[in-house]
Amino acid sequence: MIWRSLLPNPSVNDLLADLIAVLSNGKETDLPEPFNHKISRLIHYLQRHRCLLVLDGADTVLQECAAPKITCRDCIWLDHTTIGEYCELFRRVGEATHQSCLILTSRIKFHEIASLEGKTRPVRVFCLQGLQVKDIQELFKTKGIFRGTPDNWNQLIESYAGNPYVLNRIATTIQQLFDGSITEFLKQKIRVFGRIFYNLDQEFKHLSDTAKATLQCMVINRQPISFSQLRTKMPSSVSSQELLETLELLQARSWIDAKSGLFSLQAMMVEYVKSFILDEKIAKFQPTAFLEQEHQRQVAS
Repeated sequence: MIWRSLLPNPSVNDLLADLIAVLSNGKETDLPEPFNHKISRLIHYLQRHRCLLVLDGADTVLQECAAPKITCRDCIWLDHTTIGEYCELFRRVGEATHQSCLILTSRIKFHEIASLEGKTRPVRVFCLQGLQVKDIQELFKTKGIFRGTPDNWNQLIESYAGNPYVLNRIATTIQQLFDGSITEFLKQKIRVFGRIFYNLDQEFKHLSDTAKATLQCMVINRQPISFSQLRTKMPSSVSSQELLETLELLQARSWIDAKSGLFSLQAMMVEYVKSFILDEKIAKFQPTAFLEQEHQRQVAS
């Protein structure tokens, strides 16, 4: 097994040199210059050896392959004429026949993988489910002693969808500020704050105005909503194609859930979008506000 973190972003050439050196037991260090030839050498060793290769944090390097502004049509799907080198590496390994296994951990389901995956294909995508109560309790035990009712523990799951990264930070806050009392923490009715807010804020600000308006409509609706229902609530300037692409983008980035043909936001996302709208002082949560702002910018330019 070979495990490598992609944080901070190593160059793909350095990563290939490292992997090939390990798989060749240090015998191959003078690699061919063309990038595609280096990928071919890696695939050669994946064919010769049965190896489990784990690349942790693939979403960090995928961001480098995408344009800086995430929009529906031309950004996160990476459909550019110049495909990022990491995307090319992942695509070729996914298409090649070999006896090894490459595992990518990522918060983003990106286009190059989505086009290769299938239940009967070698490339699969597994969405990790959130922690259950007993799992959260074990996690919290590592932080100290916590007090809470069964309903309190279930509220934590509902509020944060069982996300271990978020819950680990929440546990620290509860321990340091509320002496381990989950009940007291929940009474404050503050779910998104600190680093959690910052991370969501950075992602949200890079979404297209159509994506922001879509999330806003879903927050206003409060209940899971179908595509046709959402279409009627969006401004007429947003085409069905653009809305479909937007929903694909939001699902790929884990902003929305899709189940039984209905779309919804996790509780944590709802709280963030509400706070963003209030901070921006957009009256009455008008879904057209983001799009009107964009139109004004275009006219001004």
